[in-house]
Amino acid sequence: MRKAYAPLLVFALLCAPSVSHACSMCMATRTRENQLAFIWTTVFLSVTPLVAIGGIALWLRHRIRQADELARPEFDVPDAPSASLASTR
Repeated sequence: MRKAYAPLLVFALLCAPSVSHACSMCMATRTRENQLAFIWTTVFLSVTPLVAIGGIALWLRHRIRQADELARPEFDVPDAPSASLASTR
């Protein structure tokens, strides 16, 4: 049974390069405008995840710093501690 499909597989592989020319995207880069469009789209799609991850990292850093400032204890220092002690003695 496998031997019956072997010529069909060989024929399909030999025809594959001509089928790829039918792809509209493969032939779209013939003009300079289309080439630039593909390049800029590639740049945009490559940079977008990096910007998103960087934005999330900066937001988390900001939130962590806010939480640290809120968790920091504040000390109430009296204006004149020695004067209040001297008056009670």
